[in-house]
Amino acid sequence: MPTSEVAVARDRPDPLVRAESIVAGYGPSVVVKDVSISAGAGEIVTVVGPNGSGKSTLLKTLAGLVAARGGHIWHGGVDVAALPAEARARRGIAYLPQEREVFASLTVRENLLMGGYALNRRALKAALERVHATYPVLGSLGRTPAGRLSGGERKTVAMARVMMSSPSVVLLDEPTANLAPMPTAQLLEQDVPALAAAGVAVVLVEQRAVQAIAISDWVYVLVGGAVELQGPAADIAARGDIGAVFLGARGQPEETTP
Repeated sequence: MPTSEVAVARDRPDPLVRAESIVAGYGPSVVVKDVSISAGAGEIVTVVGPNGSGKSTLLKTLAGLVAARGGHIWHGGVDVAALPAEARARRGIAYLPQEREVFASLTVRENLLMGGYALNRRALKAALERVHATYPVLGSLGRTPAGRLSGGERKTVAMARVMMSSPSVVLLDEPTANLAPMPTAQLLEQDVPALAAAGVAVVLVEQRAVQAIAISDWVYVLVGGAVELQGPAADIAARGDIGAVFLGARGQPEETTP
């Protein structure tokens, strides 16, 4: 990392989640290779890179959906790399997948209740009030099956469900996938910054790299399963060689899932 980036890195908030030297993959294939990243309270940290560079696998490893073959994942001073996904969720690490982000057969209200399943009655009521205040549209959708919603509405429900448990870390995997321009702008320009403004550490994997970098504090560029470049978002956006960094990954194998 260049010296200037090291100096700026010292001004970042203390990390709420920190991954060190993570190695992960599927079967005999190693997809993530010695990757270290971190995100602090109120930060939007975006991971960008070409298809097949390991972005989604990295996020799933942080969430506990893919086992880490090496390295550490620190959260609240505890190495959670060996904990299952449910235990990490209870600790405050929330994950929003790219697909199947809602329970399609359940109503909107039931989806929200699933997000607050571990809360007592008083906390659940407070959480429902909080997410309804943040996303007023939920009030008119409460009894609607989530499977009947538009893509933008499903993402809103998914974001609200994630926030029901008041997580400290939110991992967003391609949240704008298949969204029209208007809900995409809503999510990236309003919803994600609102999470950070509430003190949440946001780790965002996003193919809309320019739009994602524009709202971010820190950026990691993943190429071939490794961090090729990192730094303050403004510095990354100002570089003239980002296209070359992306193109340098041509020929890398696509991520494969079991």
